[in-house]
Amino acid sequence: MKENIKAGFVPFGEVNTPREIIEKKSREALEEIKSLGFNLMAADPVTDDPEGKDIHRAIQQLGSGDLDFLIICITGWIPSHTVISITSKFRHTPMILWGLAGYLENGRLVTTADQAGTTALRKVFEDLGYNFIYLYNIIGKSSPLERIECFALASRTCSILSESKVGMMGYRDMNLYNTLYEGLSLKANLGIEVEFFEMLEMVQRSEKIPQKEIEQIHQKILHEWEFEGQPDDDTLQKGIKYYLAIKKLAADRSFQAISLKDVDGMKKLLGFPPAMIFMLLADEDGMCVIPENDVMGAVTQLIVKNLTGQSAAYLEFYEFFNESVLMGVPDFVPAGVVEGRL
Repeated sequence: MKENIKAGFVPFGEVNTPREIIEKKSREALEEIKSLGFNLMAADPVTDDPEGKDIHRAIQQLGSGDLDFLIICITGWIPSHTVISITSKFRHTPMILWGLAGYLENGRLVTTADQAGTTALRKVFEDLGYNFIYLYNIIGKSSPLERIECFALASRTCSILSESKVGMMGYRDMNLYNTLYEGLSLKANLGIEVEFFEMLEMVQRSEKIPQKEIEQIHQKILHEWEFEGQPDDDTLQKGIKYYLAIKKLAADRSFQAISLKDVDGMKKLLGFPPAMIFMLLADEDGMCVIPENDVMGAVTQLIVKNLTGQSAAYLEFYEFFNESVLMGVPDFVPAGVVEGRL
């Protein structure tokens, strides 16, 4: 998963600082970042050289800017304008402002004033509206690699969400208020698009599913699922047809999450509870699924799944106790959250 995270790395140091010190600190920091396993695009050390050659070279080395996040690595004091000349090209990319630290040599502290550089930049970054976190090393302690890794994962998740789509069959099941959403703020803050489709589309597609495809899933279910009673083959095949219809529709429209109109739709109009449709979409295709047109629930599932790489099941509150709660679901859960067979 981490190899899909696209990271940029740019070290900075003042032109008057001995070049060998800047390069050594940059090289050591870069090796630490490489150990995290990112898809890394690294620039050579940048100084405030009067002609700006380092700046132009670094921008070329970083490429088009298609990065999930950018590490601004400060190896010592650096005039702010040098850093901003590069970060302004990536102003919409999440960043880490990372200050390195000095070191002890023969009992003496050697410092290049790394945090003079970071503290001069921190408020500038804030005032420019950058999306960033501020990290710094401390002499004798490990670098904050765990926090860098967490930020990287969050940044990658944001990149994925900005291109994600939720497929919504119907609207506002049971006229619930807490499943409503405001589309523009959702798009502005996360980039997620919600696209609606009609139940009729599912039904029409289901009527064209080849019997061979239906039978393949049918046999797989009978082999892998544990039934408490004798399953009705016609019911299973109807559910499989609906599942395959939605699967094809989701592929055509690039949906990463699906919600169906459950109570007032599938159950009321088609007489078919959609639990097995959800189970198949989740387990066979890795999709996020949630009933009752719960848009924000689907968005939360996408966030959780992309952060953890695990199934994102939904649960409802059933009972409150003094020191615990009882949670459950009325229909289905993905196989990833159960012990044993479904």
